Amino acid sequence: MISCLYDLKGAGQLGLAEGLTILTSDAAVPADCDPETLITVGNCVPPQRRSQRHARGCPPNNVWIVQQIVAGRERVRRTYATEDAPEE
Repeated sequence: MISCLYDLKGAGQLGLAEGLTILTSDAAVPADCDPETLITVGNCVPPQRRSQRHARGCPPNNVWIVQQIVAGRERVRRTYATEDAPEE
């Protein structure tokens, strides 16, 4: 997750992570969490806890996580590659 935040910062998109709740592993979803702001990350998140904005993988590729954070608000840009992220 930390490297994803660095990727967002390098792309000038770190502000898009504000207000989001990002869960990994089998962490419980906070009771007051708005489902619209929940992102779950990784295959280790139990299927019943996965949000609509879920980044698959073990571990997920950074770009998959960043895509869920950006969620169509801006184009996802890769920090360490010459090409942008593929469209979903």
